[in-house]
Amino acid sequence: MDPIIVGLAGGTGSGKTTCAKTIGSVIVVDIAAKLGIDLTFLRISMDSYYRDRSDLTPIERTRVNYDELDAIEDPLLLEHLEALRSGQSVMRPVYCFNTHSRSHRTEAMHPTDIIVVEGLFPFCYDGLRDTFDLRLYLDTDLDTSLARRKRRDQNERGRMVEDIERQFEETVIPGHHLYVAPSARYAHLPLVWDGDVTDAVAQIQGRLEELVVRRAA
Repeated sequence: MDPIIVGLAGGTGSGKTTCAKTIGSVIVVDIAAKLGIDLTFLRISMDSYYRDRSDLTPIERTRVNYDELDAIEDPLLLEHLEALRSGQSVMRPVYCFNTHSRSHRTEAMHPTDIIVVEGLFPFCYDGLRDTFDLRLYLDTDLDTSLARRKRRDQNERGRMVEDIERQFEETVIPGHHLYVAPSARYAHLPLVWDGDVTDAVAQIQGRLEELVVRRAA
């Protein structure tokens, strides 16, 4: 079966990573069991494709706007998706948010039946957007986004609350209104991933199952 590539977009803190993991651990497993077939899964975070800023000083790196389209090396991501679709393995960059630079090591990604690409901007680049067989957009209000971002950036990235709030006001909100929210118009399924997600899971599973049946025929 040729890979099915799913794009999963939404603002910061909208539940993209949790949703992507649920697709892999629940939805794909259920579809495989129902259809009596084996399905392999791969999750790709666009965060891995932030541009390397090691050529800048540490102070200069903190001044870069990471909420604009040029922050992502979209041609490399597109190249990797095209390679995976054609059956080739690729080496994914490893990005460090603490230093705003790429590690010297990379991680291997191998072709799978279903690939989910999640991030802020997957529908914002023409070539990349056209690669997705299914486009999902998760919507959430900005207060919820900020609360979730604070928890993540404090716990996982060691950032101070005042720095998180400043970045949110100065770059995250403007970037959301300029790029992320408008890209929702390209989604096949607009969803909310908050509270009881039973309906969202059912909708995703229905659309993905249709694609699997069609592709496997």
